This record gives sequence, C-alpha cells and structure tokens, in this order.
Amino acid sequence: MGRFLSPVYPATTLCVNFWYKSQGDIQFNIRTYSFGNYNNKAMFSAKGDRGKEWSLGRATLSYSAPYQIVFELVDQGTNDGEVWLDDINIDFRSCDPIASCTFEDENLCGYTYVQGNDFNWVLLNGELGSALVNWDIPSFDHTLGTAYGSFLFLDTNGKPAGLKAQIESEILSENSGKQCLQFYLKINQNNKASLKINSKDKRNSQIKQLFALPTDLYGDAWLAREVQLENYFNPYSLVIEGVTGSNPNNATGQLAIDDIKLYSGQCQGPVGQFDCGNGQFVDSNLVCDFKSDCSNGQDEKNCGSCTFESNDLCGWVDKSSGSFKWTKARNSTAGSNIGPNEDHTFNNQSGYYIAVTTNNGALSQPASFYSPVLPFASSTCKIKFWSRIEGSSASLDASLLLNDEKKIKIFRKNTPLNTQPLVKWVQDVIHLGSVSTKFQVIFEGERSFSSFGFVVIDDISFENCSLPFPGGTCSPNEFKCKRGNCVPMEKTCDFVDDCGDYSDEILPICSSYQKCTFDHSLCDWMIDSNHTTGTDVGSYLYLESYANINKIARVYSRVHVPAQNQQCTFLFYSHMFGETMGTMTVYFRNYLDDFNWPVVWNMTGNQGDEWKRNLVTINTDKPFQIVIDGRVGLGSESDMAIDDTSFSPGCQPVFDQLPNRNETISTSTLSPSSTLTSLPSSQQSGSTMQPPSGQTTKTTISTDRTSIPTCPSDFCLNGGSCFYSIDLGFGCKCVNGFSGFKCGEKLDKTSNSKDTGLIVGVLVPGLIIALLMGFVIYRYQKLNNFKDIFNFKAVTLSNSSNDSDSNDSIAIANPIFDINDDQEDIIPKKKNKKKNK
Repeated sequence: MGRFLSPVYPATTLCVNFWYKSQGDIQFNIRTYSFGNYNNKAMFSAKGDRGKEWSLGRATLSYSAPYQIVFELVDQGTNDGEVWLDDINIDFRSCDPIASCTFEDENLCGYTYVQGNDFNWVLLNGELGSALVNWDIPSFDHTLGTAYGSFLFLDTNGKPAGLKAQIESEILSENSGKQCLQFYLKINQNNKASLKINSKDKRNSQIKQLFALPTDLYGDAWLAREVQLENYFNPYSLVIEGVTGSNPNNATGQLAIDDIKLYSGQCQGPVGQFDCGNGQFVDSNLVCDFKSDCSNGQDEKNCGSCTFESNDLCGWVDKSSGSFKWTKARNSTAGSNIGPNEDHTFNNQSGYYIAVTTNNGALSQPASFYSPVLPFASSTCKIKFWSRIEGSSASLDASLLLNDEKKIKIFRKNTPLNTQPLVKWVQDVIHLGSVSTKFQVIFEGERSFSSFGFVVIDDISFENCSLPFPGGTCSPNEFKCKRGNCVPMEKTCDFVDDCGDYSDEILPICSSYQKCTFDHSLCDWMIDSNHTTGTDVGSYLYLESYANINKIARVYSRVHVPAQNQQCTFLFYSHMFGETMGTMTVYFRNYLDDFNWPVVWNMTGNQGDEWKRNLVTINTDKPFQIVIDGRVGLGSESDMAIDDTSFSPGCQPVFDQLPNRNETISTSTLSPSSTLTSLPSSQQSGSTMQPPSGQTTKTTISTDRTSIPTCPSDFCLNGGSCFYSIDLGFGCKCVNGFSGFKCGEKLDKTSNSKDTGLIVGVLVPGLIIALLMGFVIYRYQKLNNFKDIFNFKAVTLSNSSNDSDSNDSIAIANPIFDINDDQEDIIPKKKNKKKNK
C-alpha cells in the first residue's frame, strides 16, 4: 500500500480534480485523513486496468474538522500495477455529477475531444453564433434559455459526408447499478448529420450503442431525450459521436446538444417535461403553444383545434349547468331535432360535429363549451370555426375567460330574421389578437326545443397564434425584441404587442409618439358639430348609422408641422363591419379655406369584424391637420369606429389653427417630452388648443384673422348657399332635394297619387309649422356647418352581458370591445340593436 497526502484543509467541502492513468492489477482510492484517522469510506475508487489514455477523475470531499486528502494505492497481490497522477486541482465546492454537463464551463465538465477526430464539436452560444455567416446556430441554449448560454454545436457546413466528431466522458465506475442518461437536442429540418451516443468498455474497448438520432426528430425547441443504462461490470465511458451526412442542396443543418445529466436509478421522465410518447420529451411550457414541438405533434393534440372525428374532444369540455348542453353528434343520431344530416369535415352523414342538446338543469342557462387552458396568443391570432344556426330563438356566443376570472364576450350570432334558414355551413372568424395571460374560449349556445332548429359547430382551428420564434439576425428595418425575435420597425409603438413580451411598446422613443386611446378623453381631436383595452370597458370614436343614411361625420386632429429630416406618419385603427358599410376617408389639409384636400387613405365596404391597423405617411412641408370622414352607407348595418390614433415623432404638434391661403404661420413646436395623450375636456372645444398648465409654446400668426373670407365662386352646387366657419372653413346649406358635401347629391323622391288628398289637407296648416321648423333647422344646420354632416360619438363601453338589448335577435355592426391595453388585446364584436330603434 502506498499513500500520498495533501496539505491540511479546513473543515469544508471541496472538489478535487485530477488526471490519472491506471494499468495492471491495482486499486486507486481517495480518502480523507484527520487527527490520525483514515476515513474508511473511499470518496473515489478505480480498480484494475483503465486503458492507456489519461483519464479525468474527481471526488467531492467533506469533513467536520481540518483534514488532508489521501491518494492511496492498494496492491492486489500480484505486484503488477501502476498509477500515474497529474494536474491536481482543488475547488472549494461540490463536484459536478460525473458525465453531466451544462457546457457553461470551458473545461467541458470532463468531456474531452477524442484523438483522431476528423473535426470537433464546437462550444458556442447564441450571441457568438449569430455573428457567423452561413451557420444555422441555435439562438439560445437550454440551460439559461438566453443567447448567452452555451451548448455543443456540430458544424457540418461545407464538409463531405462520413466525417466523425467525438467527445468522451470521464471514466464511470463499474457496478454502479442502473443509471439514466438525460440530454437535450436542438435539430432543424435541414439537418443531414447523424448522432450516436455509445458506451465504451475501458478494459476491452468494446463499443455499445445507446442512442441513435431518428431521422424525423427535429423542431424549433430543445428536445429532451432519455436513455436507460443497465449495470456495467467494467469501467466505461460515454462517447457522443456526430457524423456528417450528404447534403446535395448545401442546406445549413443544425445539430446541438446541451444539459447532459447522468443520475442513478430508472428513467422517470425529465422534471417539467411533457412525454411525447415516442421517447421524446419537450418542456411543459411548450404544450399548447400553437407549435408542434414533439415530432409526432402530441404536444398540440388537445389544444382546441378540432374536427371532432376522433374519440376525444381535443381538450374541449362541456360545463353546462342549465337546460342545455353540448353533445358530440352526427346525422341527428344524438336525438331528434339536434342538427343537420351532414357534418362540415366530410360533408356526409358519417362525420361528427358538436351540437346543443337538452340537459337537466336550471332554465335560461346556455350550454357552455370550454376550450383547454391556453398559455397566450400572438397579435395575429384568429379562431376559425364552422357553424349552423337554425330555428327561432337560436344563438351562439363566444367569450374569453382570462386567468379563470374575467369573462369577456367576443362573438355573437343569432338566427337571421325574415330570411331563409341557413342551409349551409358558414365559416366564422374571431380575430382574437394578443393575449398575454392564460385563457380559455367559451362557446355558449341556446335554442328552442318547442320548434325545429339547432345550434352546431364543427372544425375549430386556432391559426397564426404562436409567438414569433426567437432567433436570427434582424435587418436594419426590423426591431430586435427582448425575447430575441424580430418585428418590422413600423410595428413598434403601435399599441399592439407584436414581440410577445411588450418590448416593442415600451421603447424610449414610444414616449415621443402623440397617442390617443379615447379611454379618458378625446385628447386633442375635435369632433364636428375600443381598440385599446381589449376588454368590455374602454372607449373609441363611433359613427352610428341609424337615422343617418348616406350622411358624413368628420373629426379633426390638432395642427401639426412636419419635423425636418424625419418621416411623419399617422397610425389609427378602424372598424368597418356590416353588409351596407359606407366609406371612411383620411385627408390632410394645409389651409382653412382650401377644400382640395389630398386623400391619404380610403376604405369602402365591409372589412370584416375586426380592428384594422392603418399606417399612412403625410407628405407635406407645411402645417397640417388630419381630417377623418366617415360616410354612412345605404343601410343600418354600416356603423364604423376609430381607435388608438398615433402621430410619429416626425409630426410635431402646435397649439394653433391653420392659416388661410393668403396667410403664413410661424410656430415653435412642443418638445417630445411635452407630447399630449389627453387633454382636459375644457380644452377640447373649438380648434384653438391651449397648452396645458406648466407648458409654454410660442405661436405667431402673420396677419389679422378676424375678417370672414369670401366664399369661392360656384363653391356650392344645385342652388346651395355658401357660408364660412372658423372651425371647418367653407360649407354649403343645401336646398330641398339635395345633400352632400357641396350639395352635389340628389335625394330620391317618391310619391303616390292615393296620398294627394291627404297632402293638400294638411298643406295650409303645415306651412305655419314648416316656417317655425325651417328656422330651427336653419339654425341647426348653421351650427353643424353642413346639412349632411353629423357627429362621431365618443363611446364608453360597458360589459355587453349587462346591455339591455343583449338578447335581441338582430346584430348590427357595432364594435363592443375596444382593443389593446396593458395585458389584454381583444377584438371588438357586434353590438345588438333593437329592431325598432
């Protein structure tokens, strides 16, 4: 026996690392020695021949009193054994587990490159990898989940097929019992390389394959794998081998490994991992993230998208407590008067759908169908489904349940009145938008069982709901989000969480944008006389079509001046949903007395039940105002709305009116820090805006503006008379039978000979009333400037479930949800109107 003792160390835990070679019939141990006593338990033991290569050894030592490290050699009776010892290193901490590595340390945790490699694995992180051209490298590691975490990467770019790169672990002791090897892989679809993990017997060099990479294993996320190791009777090591494959298209493949862990016992599945059922595991937080991270798609199987053709309901659950419930049915086999004969998926009698049926419970409670809990939704998320609603008193609602607490209605559909039954399946689309918290979708259906009819749904799908994938290099026209993905620069500071972490909405420059959400006031918009919160409480500007057919409402911004060397853009969200939808137009004007306004944006007709993002560039070098016109269509289904307006820093606000054409204006603009997002109501009337308290601005007008300008010749058509308003400029008072901006539109007149006597009978007394009414109307028109102009309204929303007309059967296009504030971003839906309003 031979012993080699270290200096004395204090009572503490330490890790001793060393390199050694062991040959022959000898045992090599490491113990502690304290106060004349040798510890009977060896902290490290290697017996017999360990091969001719140097091997890394390590041991964790701890004692309650000062101690020494003992390197001990024990002859086995043959006097034929040798041990070489070198490079001893002491760390005052516990040793990392053997053959386990997060690759955050440059020493590779005892893994070494095998001599004779054709090429080597590369230790990289996402930040370094992003700077390498033509390399498809993971943008984040698994350990830290950031671009600064490290991993091993197999660089196959430009290499011929058949080249090997190997790393080998330190020696693992024999008779260690069953062990489980766990590791994470990052592989893209272009990968052509193969990966094997083998065990190598250190006495006879026998190789045993433990794992081979399946050809169909790839995905955007780090993929967990586990391999069960049986008991080894000889010392052994683990060898990780990557081999280049043929790649005729020169596609950039990606193969990386991280977080190798070896632990004793049976494999139990990684903690916090979802079992894909094919030997693959993915992080549990990737389940139902609207991307298939399992190669077989099992992580997205029960996440809401459903055709109802399988044995389950794809995670949907009926939670009805009233007299109705949702039931899977086909060809009305669930009972009489249940649904159509054909489903939508197959369009035949063998296909299934989900239908509202009878239930034992309280009356007046709808059937409630809950989706699985979903973690989030991106700003582009849509829910698509096919429905059929027939019969009297039938309705279908959809709501969001946020964090199992707040319920928000996002969709309503009723049986149309005075129309033929819906004999075909109809696709409905809910533009959900960004939801940054856990949520569920709830479908609620009601119908009458005293007469024919049904409410059925089929083929539900969640589309474009996944968050942008982090990684890659952003172009100069893109913004790098905090989570690592790129979004177009024009989508920053636009009220919408495009990044998935709000980093595109909290940039310092966003404070320089002049924003208005209409949630607390009209800011500095002036009405002629909600997109933001994503909830049922919020505000937007709303143009009501009832009793205003073919009329115009108009709203004006404050005066702005374009900043030098900066682009001036105007952002707003519009909602134009209805079969008789009219036209919305955006102009800018430079002078009060000039009505040849350049059109910068125009939209006509039904644009769907969603808020549309609109970005326009203002090309002018003069002070200007934005003018938004809304012209009602030819029917009551033409309500329109505006929300979340924003001017870029290239548009500088000023506190003054526009000049007339023979005047000039010289202004000093507000500094970006003085940007207004809301003005008190006392400062909103009229077009001359006063700076809020504590702010100063200098504004000078070059001429006296108290005189009334002369109307242009032939400004008004068809006998209309011209007048001037300081707020709006020139307008026209139209004669009977004409309307429109310049009285250019002829009103339709209908007569009936059967009514002639009645007309004559009331004509004389009616003249007196007409004279009185004429004066009132004239004054009204003067105050409102134009005969065909009426007001936008600032609408403040309340929960639609409390609306007095929430059970009416006619849905008029009127948004009941404003959008995008803090954590919520819900798309507006129809508001019900009374038929006889």
